Amino acid sequence: MLYPYWSLQAYLSADGTRFSHLGLAKTSELYFWIAQQFAQKDPDDPRDPLKSNYSHQRERFLIVPWEMYQASGNYLFLYPAIISEPASHPGEHRENG
Repeated sequence: MLYPYWSLQAYLSADGTRFSHLGLAKTSELYFWIAQQFAQKDPDDPRDPLKSNYSHQRERFLIVPWEMYQASGNYLFLYPAIISEPASHPGEHRENG
């Protein structure tokens, strides 16, 4: 299978000017780690090893706890929260100060 090299997960404000969390992982390591979690699952335990959410279209999104993933030794870079200035539109004049 062919995957993008990097996977990025971010939590942004609705207007896109702030984020509270942003993590960057190597996609192949992330997917392999997820597969390992399911392979090591106790077959007698009906619960999945990772929580998940479903979209309105019934697509499944797995929730990977960053601390647990990072503790496994895989590459995970966590960026600090940043507040950015909203982008100005062409022709818009903004005063400094």
